[in-house]
Amino acid sequence: VNLKGMSNLIYPEFLKKGDTIGISAPSDGNKEETDYTRLNNGQKQLEKLGYKVIETDHVRTSNKGRSADAKTRASEFMELILKKDVKWIVSAKGGDYLLETLPLIDFSLIKENPKWFQGFSDNTGLTYTITTICDLATVYGNNFNDFGMTNWHESVKNNLKLMEGENIIQTSFKNYQDGFYDRI
Repeated sequence: VNLKGMSNLIYPEFLKKGDTIGISAPSDGNKEETDYTRLNNGQKQLEKLGYKVIETDHVRTSNKGRSADAKTRASEFMELILKKDVKWIVSAKGGDYLLETLPLIDFSLIKENPKWFQGFSDNTGLTYTITTICDLATVYGNNFNDFGMTNWHESVKNNLKLMEGENIIQTSFKNYQDGFYDRI
């Protein structure tokens, strides 16, 4: 992927060692022991690679498919947008109720404080909206717990390389998964 000269799209700064990665739960949060293990493992692995990792207050909660009420979820996401040291925000989980937060998000502040936002599934509500409203590149990719795999899949390795500004050539993977299996 060559990101230079493609459009007027704003590309946030790429990650450097010592930068902070923020985990937010704008949709659902973690609730199972496996979730907590993967979350902790992901933090440890990224910290070993030289990054700081912080999480918002409701990353480890889930109630009826939501990490918190819409106002709290939006506020916690915006809290990471405004933290100057946070360079990459990764969603904790997908879910079903992210759209409740959209009227509460300040997109002008996002455009004034460009940083990478990443997630998939329900997080498309933010990746798509940030890109179209703010002309800011986002990543439809792994939610944070994928970084908690004991042995990172090539796609997770490539994800981090991309966030570090490395050009990668995406090819088909040798193996595939025919469904979602929640494992460590």
